[in-house]
Amino acid sequence: SDYDIKTRAGIMLCVPCIGGDNIWRAVVATGDGREVGRCDIQGSEGDEIKEGCWKGRAVYLPGLKLGKVYVINVKRSGDGVVVEMGKVLEGLDEPWGCCVVGDDVIVSVKEGLYSVSSNSTVARSNNVMWPGAVQAKGDYIIQTGWASVSAWTAGFQRKHAAEGKYGSVLFIWDIKKKTAPLEIDLGLEGVAPVSLAVFQKGGGVSGYVACAPATTVFYF
Repeated sequence: SDYDIKTRAGIMLCVPCIGGDNIWRAVVATGDGREVGRCDIQGSEGDEIKEGCWKGRAVYLPGLKLGKVYVINVKRSGDGVVVEMGKVLEGLDEPWGCCVVGDDVIVSVKEGLYSVSSNSTVARSNNVMWPGAVQAKGDYIIQTGWASVSAWTAGFQRKHAAEGKYGSVLFIWDIKKKTAPLEIDLGLEGVAPVSLAVFQKGGGVSGYVACAPATTVFYF
């Protein structure tokens, strides 16, 4: 988040952490590393929580293995902050990342983009076989094709890349048109695009995508 809920300045972070008891916890801290609250993420045992996003005073955290999105509410309480479990969305197909688009939260899922407000997949493409990170800027949503759950849980093996179990494509969605996305093939050096940094440039978007295991960074 770009604000501190207590002082209304600075940065507030929410970091999902897993303990020895296999329970995920949401730890909320200020930008300088001062923890202000935490809570157990209920029903997360055995899950793999990926990139989340803030919307107002709530954090949305996708759970890749169990097909869930966990909502963590962060509230002011006197001079302090209360971090508590909110609702849980279930039945999503491999949710990996999410971003805010207007008043909605969009989740990167298999075969497209899922809308939290409508509780449905609102943009589809059969080419999005392995969903990954997602960010929105201007009129566009950028989504990576990362890897199948069966591949990355077994540890990276080059044969899995050759078998097509790792993605190497960027999907550029037009928010208004919601048509089939523009696809940018990153090739063999762009296998498993895992992280995005997107910014607006004129009437379009530009950005960087980091790929593993080749440790390459592409500009688009």
